[in-house]
Amino acid sequence: MKTKSHTRRKAGRQFKLKDGTVLFKECYDCGQIKRTREFPEGRNWCRKCDNRYQRAHRAKNVEYYREYDRKRNVGKRKVDGITRLRKWQKENPKKRTESKLLYDKKDLSRYKAHYTISNYLRYGKLEKEPCIFCGKENSIAHHEDYEKPLEVIWMCQKCHRFYHFGRLNIEKSTPEISP
Repeated sequence: MKTKSHTRRKAGRQFKLKDGTVLFKECYDCGQIKRTREFPEGRNWCRKCDNRYQRAHRAKNVEYYREYDRKRNVGKRKVDGITRLRKWQKENPKKRTESKLLYDKKDLSRYKAHYTISNYLRYGKLEKEPCIFCGKENSIAHHEDYEKPLEVIWMCQKCHRFYHFGRLNIEKSTPEISP
């Protein structure tokens, strides 16, 4: 089912620099002057108006879009990807085994440490503590040595990131911001 094309105001002034770069545009629909980044690529109406139009158009043509979505079948692509992966794994068992062994050997201690902490937390054998730097309750476990999975330092996500960038020092337990 086709619909009539929508009517938009005939506005659309552009404000350019001498070199031809467009900085501002006037929306065809609402008439407001906005930065060019607020317009979808190749469109002369702003994102807000475009979204409003798209929602209204989709609501008017519900059956058409339902049929379109059914034909497109977004979920099928995911299933196809999994099927292709399984097929490749069956056809290349040596490559699969080699890559899996390489990964496991490289990150096995890390995997075991994370798994151990999650099990201890789940079964109540270990309690989460607040961040040692800022005191936030929502903290994560940081391992200095993956071979010692229960020796962790509790940090919030932000402090953990700063620690890995070298901006925090554990020995002092206070933020040490380096340049």
